[in-house]
Amino acid sequence: MNNLKKLQLINPHLNIQHIKNNSFLKYGALIEKFNYSQIKTYIHKNFKIAFDRVEYVPAITYFDGSCIKQQIETEYFDDKKIQIGWCSGKNSRLNGFEYHVGNELTVALTDLLIILGQTSDIFDQTYPSTKAEIFYVPKGSVYTLYSSTLHYCPCQTDENGFETIVILPEYTNTPIEKNNTDSLLFMRNKWLLVHPDNHADIEAGAHIGIIGDNITLNYCHT
Repeated sequence: MNNLKKLQLINPHLNIQHIKNNSFLKYGALIEKFNYSQIKTYIHKNFKIAFDRVEYVPAITYFDGSCIKQQIETEYFDDKKIQIGWCSGKNSRLNGFEYHVGNELTVALTDLLIILGQTSDIFDQTYPSTKAEIFYVPKGSVYTLYSSTLHYCPCQTDENGFETIVILPEYTNTPIEKNNTDSLLFMRNKWLLVHPDNHADIEAGAHIGIIGDNITLNYCHT
């Protein structure tokens, strides 16, 4: 039995789709023949999956000025400056949704589950979690999410956690002085709505804007 079937069986209350399903096309696109071996090699030599939390490094400075970074900027970001980052750990809940100006490119270094929505469904600074969709992403997949796509931390598919390469416009998710005129602006180029269960981000000043269930995914145990 493949991993998607297993995840569907242990989450009968949720509709988990493969990222190759056409319903993903409104959120982003799969990228073929993206060579990330150099980035993966460096990450696996210098970073370890966090097993007790989610860890995020917005920009790995090792790649500043590198040929691979310049190539990604040219081929996928219209020559705009980017940052190559890393995210890993354990997570199995929606907790919130964010969006950015500019696309986000992700490499799945493990199998992932991602929960997605659309900014067009935000009304009066709230988003109903019933509108969200869930996708299974096999290890090795490379995908881009449009700027109109709501997303947040990936979810794990097994007890070993998840790991991704995250490529975004430069300075995204870095500190910014809070703009009181825009309650959703949480960090630089990061607009964020969180579920009332997400106490950590609420304490940091995030806007409570997800209504309905905080979607929780069961993962496989070996």
